[in-house]
Amino acid sequence: MKCKIFNVALYIRLSREDGDNMESESITNQRELLQMFLEKTKEKLIYIDEYVDDGISGSTFDMYSTVSGLVLYELTSDETIATITVTAEDGSTKVYTVRIVKEAKPVVTTSNISYVYSSNNYLKTLEIADYDIDFDRLVNEYRIRVDSDVNSLDIKAIAEDNRASVEITGNENFKTGDNIVIIKVTAENGDVNEYKLIVNKKAPKKNAVTVTDDSSNTAEKVVIIVLIVLVVLGLLYLIFKKDDEDEVPVQKDDKSKNKK
Repeated sequence: MKCKIFNVALYIRLSREDGDNMESESITNQRELLQMFLEKTKEKLIYIDEYVDDGISGSTFDMYSTVSGLVLYELTSDETIATITVTAEDGSTKVYTVRIVKEAKPVVTTSNISYVYSSNNYLKTLEIADYDIDFDRLVNEYRIRVDSDVNSLDIKAIAEDNRASVEITGNENFKTGDNIVIIKVTAENGDVNEYKLIVNKKAPKKNAVTVTDDSSNTAEKVVIIVLIVLVVLGLLYLIFKKDDEDEVPVQKDDKSKNKK
């Protein structure tokens, strides 16, 4: 709850004249008491001015007179009239009328203010580590070629408008051939602008050493097979030759015996 703050002025009056031309002690004491009170309530009361009634006009007041009308007035309207009646000891009266006017509230004027969301969905910067591209905010497609061992790119994309958002998709697990990386810029008002990056990944090179080894292995296999075939043929030759040598010519011997 907010605390009300009031502007106040000090009113100090003489109850009885001291009889010299200096400021009355009563006035001085009243001022000190009021200033002490203001110090304790400085968060609610703001000191504006001071009014002192010290001299002839103050000395004519009768200390035995009575005052009515010094009550708490409720300021319910813009203007309030307070009536203060002073009755002297002899019964004569004097009426004071105080017109209290409330300060008018400040007039607050409002205007129809509409906020326009930004439609800027362009990139200010597009950089790829280890690769050079000729970036232009109005060009939406770029092509680069990467080695066979590259699976993603280090991309730096910054929007022109800091209220726009940037999202990069497709920048992972590159396959051999063309890969599409999309850089989407979404403006504050929702408008979308896409930049396309076509990444061509080279096919892996065949290992020359491996090819040579494969050819060598094939030749070795052929040689081994040939050697096996030759060995088998040699063994067969030896076996058949031995059988021929061990065969006995029986018929030839019989004829020789008969002739004798």
